[in-house]
Amino acid sequence: MVTSVEPTGADSARVAEDLALALDDPFELLHDPDSLAPNLIVVGTGAEFDRVVTTAQCPVLILPRVGHVRPLDWRWQTVVCGFDGSPDAWAAAMYAALLAGALHGSVTLTCVGATVPSRMSAAASTLRAKLLDCGVFDERLPVPLVHWHTREGDPAAELERAAVALAAPLIVVGCGGDGLRHDARMGSLTRRLLRSGRLPVVVT
Repeated sequence: MVTSVEPTGADSARVAEDLALALDDPFELLHDPDSLAPNLIVVGTGAEFDRVVTTAQCPVLILPRVGHVRPLDWRWQTVVCGFDGSPDAWAAAMYAALLAGALHGSVTLTCVGATVPSRMSAAASTLRAKLLDCGVFDERLPVPLVHWHTREGDPAAELERAAVALAAPLIVVGCGGDGLRHDARMGSLTRRLLRSGRLPVVVT
């Protein structure tokens, strides 16, 4: 994974570089995010982040407005992924699991709303099977554990509460799915997660 950064501030550059170190991957500071095809773009919540998120062809990590983000502390933690069963949610779950695996952690699929436990259990099993088949993991880097749980209430608030309760360092969401985000790559769910400014959010 090439970790790149839109130059929205020194903090985003530092986080991108630290994340590259945590992932043991190369890091490159991009002054033009369209000049290469990165696998992840790190942005702060400055004036340019809307444009980056809406035009990026890869996942975007958006830093919170407050707090000190330390990717080197993300290792061995769980990554919370919002999951509603849609194709975008599956893509987000796969990315979250690959990221968690690279950080030697786990992934927790979190569904907010009416669902049945058997559905989430089946989703977790399917995701783990996809990870086993993807060929990324080996004896040096084992397939991450996949957990799941459901919550009721406001999706943005409950995703954040789940992440805080699990001491998860970040939240991953898809670019569509639960009807809250319509046709824009960054819609209301992401904006509401960012409004509280407590945790980094990855939009896949």
